[in-house]
Amino acid sequence: MVSISDDTKTIRAVERSLAIVETLRELEAATVGEVAAELGISKSSAHSHLATLQREGYVVRRGDRHELSLTFLSHGEFVRGQVPLFDVIKRYARMLADETGENVSFIVEEQGECVFVYCDNRNHELPDARAGTRVPIHCMSAGKAILAELPDERIQQILRATSLDEFTDNTIVDEAELFDEINEIRERGFAINRGERIERQQSVAVAVTDGDSRLIGALAVVGPKHRLKEDRLSSEIPDALLVAAEKIELKSLSG
Repeated sequence: MVSISDDTKTIRAVERSLAIVETLRELEAATVGEVAAELGISKSSAHSHLATLQREGYVVRRGDRHELSLTFLSHGEFVRGQVPLFDVIKRYARMLADETGENVSFIVEEQGECVFVYCDNRNHELPDARAGTRVPIHCMSAGKAILAELPDERIQQILRATSLDEFTDNTIVDEAELFDEINEIRERGFAINRGERIERQQSVAVAVTDGDSRLIGALAVVGPKHRLKEDRLSSEIPDALLVAAEKIELKSLSG
């Protein structure tokens, strides 16, 4: 019988299978013994879960090693396709990357976190961002641009469930200071990240809305500190982003 915890009503077997999926993603490929050691479970339990995932098409086995199957690619593409105006946003993200010469990402908020939906990683001076990566919302320009579009009650709800962790000396970890920043973003229309998550990395982001002013996510231009100097951060790149966001909104109106 499947074990269900009394307090949270979660299915432990499902939790274990999902933990194995996450482990295979982190390790890229692993033996039964490596999965068991990573999760602190018995080899027999790891084997049973891996065999089930393999039978259902979510894991493939190569020799004695297991890895995630391309079934996840199908699911990922389906989920990403559910994002409103994704194809339009992707086109303008590529244009922004061409125009600025920097990395460009499109990010949405889900359960109080930033989730990368699309990444154009042409600048190899920076760590590559990956679609599906989750990052705390308070330490990114895209996250702050998204927060600025939300009502204060929703922001407080997110912050209550979020730890304002400090990643660098520039990370905003005080709620009142973060609200001050959000109000400034609302006034000027764009958000800036000056090394708040990765010290040598800076970015600018604007919120993306549809023709009915409904928030979709945020576009961010990201680059190394030595190239994204103040004039680009405060003028050149924000102007390009705001134009792109406006054109996306107009596209949604024209169908």
